Amino acid sequence: GDIIEVAALRLLLVALRLSSATRLPWALAAHSAGGPVLYRCLVLLGQLMGPDAQGATVTIGSAASAWLEPAEGFEMEQLLASLATNPLRLPLAAISFEGTLLPCDVEGWADAWAPQQDPPEESWVRRALADPLSHWTWPMARACSGSLWQRCKLEVPARHLASIQTWLEVPGGPGLVYAAGARSKKRNQFVFPALKQIASTAGNSSKLFVHEVRGAGHNLHRDAPKAVQALLNHVLLGLPMSAPSIWSQSSALLCSWIPDGACVPAGVILAVIGVTAAALAVARRCSTQHRNFHR
Repeated sequence: GDIIEVAALRLLLVALRLSSATRLPWALAAHSAGGPVLYRCLVLLGQLMGPDAQGATVTIGSAASAWLEPAEGFEMEQLLASLATNPLRLPLAAISFEGTLLPCDVEGWADAWAPQQDPPEESWVRRALADPLSHWTWPMARACSGSLWQRCKLEVPARHLASIQTWLEVPGGPGLVYAAGARSKKRNQFVFPALKQIASTAGNSSKLFVHEVRGAGHNLHRDAPKAVQALLNHVLLGLPMSAPSIWSQSSALLCSWIPDGACVPAGVILAVIGVTAAALAVARRCSTQHRNFHR
């Protein structure tokens, strides 16, 4: 498997842990090149909920054994086997923060970076490679660039449009939240309509929530942290959002539980994958207030 497929298996491993180890609601989120990892992981989750779940268990287990570290492959096999007695719980929400999707996201850099022996001179690239917390190496970046170019540019239509459509068709699934910065309007003008088109084709427009974050560029969490927090409050807790953008489209199916009087995401586990291949599970402090669960 390529680097995105391997990362998707690792994100699935995190999802299965969250599904089996806690009764708290949990959600998945991704940013930038983590988007394709999320989209592929959602397909795998959907397969595990589908009519051929048993076959999917075998196929996914075999892939994990072949492509992951031995300890990871063994854990995946164990978690998949446990689904026979401990049914999979789908995430509360799946959120893509300007996740890579279409040719407009990869043109002008990905095809050049993939064969390039040395990293480019851009300062942000050098900082990312020098940051020990990023876990990035240039060979990893090259492999990721090549995979993104194949999936988002060379394949027509882009592979993960189909992934998202498949996810929107999963019965009882939470759908997809796609957020992007308003300063990324040059690519948003292509991505947002494409997303809405596949949601319409799937007959599940209500399961897609598209939102443009004002005052933000590609790094939404840095440019507009309060707006991102408000978005999470809306998606995870059902709290209202102020000043929706012209792209915003509400969904009745995004929020499946709402704590009484809560004002921040509480009691939700959020697994986030960025442009790295590692997933980080962040547990929010549980609210001490009484919780009502809604379906």
